[in-house]
Amino acid sequence: MLKLYRPIDGAFGGQNVDSWDHTWESASLTEALRWAEICHLRHIFDSYFPKDGKILEGGCGIGHFVIRYHRLGYHIEGVDFSSTTINRLREFLPGVRATVGDVTALSYPDNHFNAYYSGGVVEHFEEGPFKALAEARRVLAPGGKLVITVPFLNPIRRAASKVGRWSQEGSFQGSVPVRRRMFVVEPPPSASLQFSEYYFSFREFRRILCDAGFRIIEGRPFDVEWGEVCQTLLRLTKRGESSNAHETPEAPAALSVESPSVCAPQGDESRLKRIWKDLFVAENRSTFGRRMVLDTLSAWSGHMLLFVCEPAGK
Repeated sequence: MLKLYRPIDGAFGGQNVDSWDHTWESASLTEALRWAEICHLRHIFDSYFPKDGKILEGGCGIGHFVIRYHRLGYHIEGVDFSSTTINRLREFLPGVRATVGDVTALSYPDNHFNAYYSGGVVEHFEEGPFKALAEARRVLAPGGKLVITVPFLNPIRRAASKVGRWSQEGSFQGSVPVRRRMFVVEPPPSASLQFSEYYFSFREFRRILCDAGFRIIEGRPFDVEWGEVCQTLLRLTKRGESSNAHETPEAPAALSVESPSVCAPQGDESRLKRIWKDLFVAENRSTFGRRMVLDTLSAWSGHMLLFVCEPAGK
């Protein structure tokens, strides 16, 4: 398990609401909704979100998935601890179900929801994800599905942390990683830093989910677009195309720790760019070759872990 600290005035600051207000304020809802239409998670949601059931996104941020499925007629609502962000969501789409709340102390009754999505949320509790997971289990009805994602301590990141080398570009700029075997609330390494999040191995988080009373239905690394391999390729592409600004892949303001942008550029798309979007953004595993490429990259350089599970013993 890797514990990350980031600058106090930066993004993804644990449970620092000002940090998250700043993060979501700079995010484009239009871009977020475009990404929600093509991303790999859409296929997971379409498989596990019940059309006639109740769905909650805990820690919804600007609410792009809540908006998408609300428009499709699903009974979905979002909750987030940032009142500024929730107000922005309500202004964008009046009538959407979104409330200010705490995912470790939800206001809903037991067994209320048929599906619960937690995308890049529970890793931001320095004391560990246990309270948030207990609440997710409490509000899920028997047979209800939890879809949850957390950052992946992939082999490349694990090796980099062991030798003291950490990327100074991309997602980890300015961050300080510390290896930990357990969850500990402690002072940051410096007064200019704050706790940000944990990164987990696949086995670590699978065990956490089982200990929290969930039965795993499926689980895998994913989000290779924001892993080290694809980010390196993108940086090389940007340098090689600097003379054609409209051709350069743009990375809009961060949407979430999970998937910060629609990496494919706008406008005229070459065949290579369409392949990139289909393979690395949508993570289309429809053929054996695609599946082999994505499974290999995910295992070594996936940015996130995805689990689908249900409450055991309910």
